[in-house]
Amino acid sequence: MKGDEVSQVYVKLPSTGVVMPMKELKGFQRTTVDKKETKKVEIEIRKDLLRYWDDNAENFVTPQGNYEFMVGSSSADIRLKGDLEI
Repeated sequence: MKGDEVSQVYVKLPSTGVVMPMKELKGFQRTTVDKKETKKVEIEIRKDLLRYWDDNAENFVTPQGNYEFMVGSSSADIRLKGDLEI
C-alpha cells in the first residue's frame, strides 16, 4: 500500500555539565513510498544546530566530544544510531 513516512533525526549532545535534553529533533523529511518500494533518504544537519546557548558565556557553544545521532519514525521508534566525534 502506498503511504508516507516521516524520517526523523535526533541528536544527543556531548555531556557539558549543563542540563540538556536526552535528545533533540534536528531534522526530518516526509517521503511518499509506493507499495514494495524502497527509498534512500538524506537529511542534512547543519553544524549550527549542534550547539546550545551558554548563559554564563552569553554565547552559543558547540561542545567538543561524542554526538549521538538517532534516526527513526519518532523519538520512541529509533531504528538507526551512530556516533560522531567533534
